[in-house]
Amino acid sequence: MKTLVKILSIIILTGCNKYPAKHLIKVPSINYSHDQSILKTNGYYRFKYVSEGGNCYINYGSKPQTKKVFYNIKQIKTIVLYNNGAAYHSGRNGYSNAINYEDCIFLDSLNTYEQLEANFENRAIKSGLNLEEDYGWYDTGVFSINKDEITIQIFHGAGWVQAGSSVLEYRGQIVNNQLIRIKQIKNLEDDSIDFVNMDFEFKEFDGIQPVNNYILRNREKFGMK
Repeated sequence: MKTLVKILSIIILTGCNKYPAKHLIKVPSINYSHDQSILKTNGYYRFKYVSEGGNCYINYGSKPQTKKVFYNIKQIKTIVLYNNGAAYHSGRNGYSNAINYEDCIFLDSLNTYEQLEANFENRAIKSGLNLEEDYGWYDTGVFSINKDEITIQIFHGAGWVQAGSSVLEYRGQIVNNQLIRIKQIKNLEDDSIDFVNMDFEFKEFDGIQPVNNYILRNREKFGMK
């Protein structure tokens, strides 16, 4: 029995140490110093768009229940760049509170980009962007710049970093030091590519908190010392 436990432990540890696409991660040098004239970092970048819709249920869990669908919900996606080459990108819709799910009603007054930005800023100050040190990357990663092109590599997912984890690579153009135009999103696990056209505009904001960056804390595991 003890032997079986030891074998299982080795398998689990080995699996957790298979970092996804680690040979493809572009780790910034330890003395990297970001140039603000290329891209600003004293704030965050946001992509504004309108989602197709959201829904909620009246009398959820009971019968009969009624489904209500709401359209034209404003959303933002955010990117944060740090002076040491670290990056944060949520890649999801997590800032809208225009739908009151308890009462299943739509609040027009909260369906604004200003409200979405305020929601993100409040989260960035009060909650931090990723406080779980043991959970590796979770929406964090690194970025690199080559002339007017930028590559942002982000781990998306929850739990331990392992071989099956999703690492997405966002590539785009630096239009100016306050505008990033993402043109493609590549999954480093299966090499699938989505071609997009997403303009992330900069907003100055002093409340961004540092993130726990697994890659920069473990450079040697990604081929950097």
